Order: sequence, then C-alpha cells, then structure tokens
Amino acid sequence: MSLGLPVAATVNCVDNTGAKNLYIISVKGIKSCLNQSPSACVGDMVIATVKKGKPDLCKKVLPAVIVRQRKPWRRNIKSVYNSYTISFTHYFPLETYVRVLYIPKI
Repeated sequence: MSLGLPVAATVNCVDNTGAKNLYIISVKGIKSCLNQSPSACVGDMVIATVKKGKPDLCKKVLPAVIVRQRKPWRRNIKSVYNSYTISFTHYFPLETYVRVLYIPKI
C-alpha cells in the first residue's frame, strides 16, 4: 500500500462534523525511523487538528481515519482529493454520514 500522506499534510474533511481542513500531527501505530517521516495511507488512523471549520472544533486535536488519497494505491485507480473522516478514540464515528467520492481513471 502506498503511503501517500506524510505528517504535516493538510487535507479536506468529508463528514458533517463541521470541520473543513485537517492537519496531520501523527500517525497511529507508526514507530519512528531515522530520516523518515511517518506517513499514512487509506484506512490508517491519524491524530489531526482542525485548521478550518466550526469555531468549537478549530484548534482541537482529534483522531481521524483516512478514507481516500490522491496517490494510487491499486493499479489504475486514482482519487482526485485526499480526505478524512473524524472519529472518537474508540473507533466510533463522530458524524452521521461520510461523503465518499470514487473517481476511476479513464
């Protein structure tokens, strides 16, 4: 699986929590290596902070799950945007729906 989103990436949020942009702080389950920045791919849980969105969510540190990435992780499939959905620490979603957009490469 291609690790397409390193730490310090800013991505869009695709749920109805009110957050617009998220900034990756760390990746869960990734150990540190010398001269390598931790990266994440689809399905990984990350710790992110809200950069744009509702005032009660801004500057909050929340866990999030990657639902799509721009870098191809299978053959001939490429999404247009990177995106996340915010969740609680116990893997329960914070929102009621997620807008997942699948755009195949033509």
